[in-house]
Amino acid sequence: MVVVLIGILAGVAVISLSGVGVTARIDTAKSQLRQLKNALMMYNAREGVFPETLEQLTLPPPVIEKGGLRDPWKQAFVYKPVPVAGDASQPFELICLAGKPAGSPEGISVWSLDEPAARPSGASPVPAAPAGPQLEGVSSQP
Repeated sequence: MVVVLIGILAGVAVISLSGVGVTARIDTAKSQLRQLKNALMMYNAREGVFPETLEQLTLPPPVIEKGGLRDPWKQAFVYKPVPVAGDASQPFELICLAGKPAGSPEGISVWSLDEPAARPSGASPVPAAPAGPQLEGVSSQP
């Protein structure tokens, strides 16, 4: 009986912690996307054009290290040096596939980092911080 109970508790712990790793990868990917965006903007300021490939960012004088060209899932970032849907405010496309296969419609775009987005499958949402302590008979409403 005790062994079964320990097994159940261990299973619950593994299930509840499995989303933490995915969430950490997503946060890392977002940080990498921001770094790549900054590197692309610096390259453009120096050269007057955006590079044809991300690998050009690593050539002398390097703007970013070669290791920064892979996402946390060890996949290459998707980069296209053309405006996104003809939008001049988005002069290039930069996407992390987040473990999805190439050509997948899902992914994390550098241009949507500040928007709330759905997490890839298998990710647990980050729980909201609990409200402050509630006193019985005291309303938080004015």
